[in-house]
Amino acid sequence: MGELVYILGESGTGKSFGIRTLDPKTTVIISITPKTFTFEHNFTYLDSANKKGNYTVMKDVNQIIASLKFIEQNMPHITTYVIDDFTYLQSFEYFKRIHSKG
Repeated sequence: MGELVYILGESGTGKSFGIRTLDPKTTVIISITPKTFTFEHNFTYLDSANKKGNYTVMKDVNQIIASLKFIEQNMPHITTYVIDDFTYLQSFEYFKRIHSKG
């Protein structure tokens, strides 16, 4: 069983910058917002067909869950999962329901 860590802070305080300390060989990053890192890294775009890579951009909750399950089942070397900008994901769910009534 893994340990869940939620890092919360104001914009520009270094939350994503902390990713630079993670081992790219054992880490997968799912970014909610496409952005470039401000540090040197060895993260490459996730290629699920070849079970390689460790970085992808996704905005759909169901797609993220499916990807996490795929990684768990097919990429046993991955031990760390990062969902970067998770707060945006939460707000997207609210925006989808903006016209709902009740």
